[in-house]
Amino acid sequence: MEIAIIPSRIKAAENVTVNHQFSSKPVVIGAFPNYYDKMTAYANILTSHAEALEPGVKAQTFPPIPTSEDESIFQYLDTATSRAGIGAINAKLELGKVAIVGVGGTGAYVLDLVSKTPVKEIHLFDGDFFLNHNAFRAPGAASLEELNARPKKVAYLKERYSKMHRGIVSHDRYGTVSPKLPVSH
Repeated sequence: MEIAIIPSRIKAAENVTVNHQFSSKPVVIGAFPNYYDKMTAYANILTSHAEALEPGVKAQTFPPIPTSEDESIFQYLDTATSRAGIGAINAKLELGKVAIVGVGGTGAYVLDLVSKTPVKEIHLFDGDFFLNHNAFRAPGAASLEELNARPKKVAYLKERYSKMHRGIVSHDRYGTVSPKLPVSH
């Protein structure tokens, strides 16, 4: 695929003037079937030339985009939902509060999944310590230093998952959900 460089002066925005354009059409079919294929081909063309100058450089860097508390329950932008095309489904998960009673094994896996949804608050209830056997029953991997510190399960998991989800609330106690915490249906 060849690139045609076209000198042209175009005002693209208030303070942006373009001096050149480029074009590249598929030789066999003469046009791209859709905009996505066109932009992907252009990115690949430009990346191949950039890689010739600096090996390993990529056009798709996928940087994390921080969000404010007003924008999102997440610390950074959720780009998985739009990529998967599940925005309408994900919107159904915008519940007020969810409680997980017991986070030693299965509860920790439930937290792992729920923390990646837009539920506003996730309340964790457990009065026990996060110990060696819990590390083998929970998602992720605890370090030796973390296990030697003997943190409470709810404190350990809140610290771990608050890096992504702002609404984690820990309750260092056994028992059931408080009547003050309404159950979402």
